[in-house]
Amino acid sequence: SLGGLRWKFHPSQLVRARLAFDAELMRSDGQVKGRIALGPGGRYQARNLEIHLPLSALPPGIAPRGWSGMLRAQLESLEIAPQATPRVVGTIEARSLRAPPPNGAAVGSYSVAFDAASTQAGKLVGQLRDLEGPMQVAGTLTLAADRSYVIEGLVAPRAGASQSVTDTLRFLGAPDAEGRRPFSVAGTY
Repeated sequence: SLGGLRWKFHPSQLVRARLAFDAELMRSDGQVKGRIALGPGGRYQARNLEIHLPLSALPPGIAPRGWSGMLRAQLESLEIAPQATPRVVGTIEARSLRAPPPNGAAVGSYSVAFDAASTQAGKLVGQLRDLEGPMQVAGTLTLAADRSYVIEGLVAPRAGASQSVTDTLRFLGAPDAEGRRPFSVAGTY
């Protein structure tokens, strides 16, 4: 079940060859609302998009399997088209993340911010940072037209982090003078 859906069709957008709706999806565990448009060639656009949903409510392939937490997004604009780099202006937060069972460890909350200058050399580059949790994180999330991503930056255990977090971060190599270790994760989505 998706939840309750309210929408308002904007027929004036048909002259621009787009189907456009103001839509609001309401669920007991969250909501999504904003202006959504579908254009020629499978181009999707959203304006003033607000998302507040548990990771478990997202379609397969969007969130890692078995993880739990909340996704919050405030996006001024979002554009997705086949074989094109996504364009985003706004902030996406993953809050109260927990690793999959059997460990189920609390991992913290993180944010990725995109501004009008985030598209660089045909790639979308967002600024990644921690909001709270056992690790201090600062880095970037880079998305490319071929649906590849790279997350890289620096990470350090926060004061009071568990021994397991500290031990895990040691696998990343020697820390710099500030106790931060470089990390990089790449893949496709």
